Amino acid sequence: MAIPSLPTEIWLEVFRYVDPADIWLSLQHVSKEFHACARDTMQAEVVPNFLISLSFTLGSGTRARWYDIRGSITLGFSSMSKHNPQYALFDKVHLLPESCSQRAWEKWNQICSAGVGESLDWRVALKDGPVRTVKMSKLIISHKHGAWCDWREMLDAYFKFPHVPARNPVWQRDLV
Repeated sequence: MAIPSLPTEIWLEVFRYVDPADIWLSLQHVSKEFHACARDTMQAEVVPNFLISLSFTLGSGTRARWYDIRGSITLGFSSMSKHNPQYALFDKVHLLPESCSQRAWEKWNQICSAGVGESLDWRVALKDGPVRTVKMSKLIISHKHGAWCDWREMLDAYFKFPHVPARNPVWQRDLV
């Protein structure tokens, strides 16, 4: 069965109603046109709905202790890089716990100064979707600018989990 020939604008509108996981894991691999439409849709419609966060202890030592307060920083999407559209800026900052926001901000600045290695586990969440713990080796952080994230790496890491289709869809019932 051949894919109908439609203008790109129509395909972009159709892609807006498809599950983001299906777009990223399947549709972008169908053809060059679908690849371009998938990237455009993900960049414009899906990436802005992501949050990334990092948890840390607010203790003064180098090792976590049971009585240390846990803190986290959550970064919301702000914009795509004009110079390198592969990167998205996440700089809408929310620190927890709010009662220790000054200490959490100091800890964030320490993390930024030390640099982020590939070993850090980031929590990534799509609006109304599950929170997943992923590693992002291309993430660049700055205490002044938040985090620059390779959005394609983020989507690969987020959607790499098994994509479970609905139970016993209609087309499978016909095969049984």
